[in-house]
Amino acid sequence: MKKCGWKKVLVDGEPEKYVKTGLKFCPCKNFNGIIYWQYFGGEKRYICSACHGDTRKPEEEKPLIVPSSIKCGIYIVYWKSGGSSIASIGMMANGGRWIAPINWVRTSEDQDIFNDIERLKRIDIDTHKLTEAE
Repeated sequence: MKKCGWKKVLVDGEPEKYVKTGLKFCPCKNFNGIIYWQYFGGEKRYICSACHGDTRKPEEEKPLIVPSSIKCGIYIVYWKSGGSSIASIGMMANGGRWIAPINWVRTSEDQDIFNDIERLKRIDIDTHKLTEAE
């Protein structure tokens, strides 16, 4: 029998351009709405009375940075590996993005490089204000 659990689903956008994912509760076939709690290893768990699966909602992962959702501009790039760079991000003819950190020899058109980014802050050239990129 399949146990109750949480499934990652698309929340916003089309499959090829999604920006966010969310978690949806998927009950077991025999789910009757009755959930009891018990302590396990000092931690409170909420258990389905039918399948005995843990029904607590897990922590959501930080959404992926989808290159096509990034506006062209100048950014502070915070890398997952640590450190940061100032970089220019622009658009290619096919709609993909290139990135050119100022300390690199050439731009990168490899879309997988965006998986290495923890977060971005856009630098407004006119006001010199930083805004969190979405």
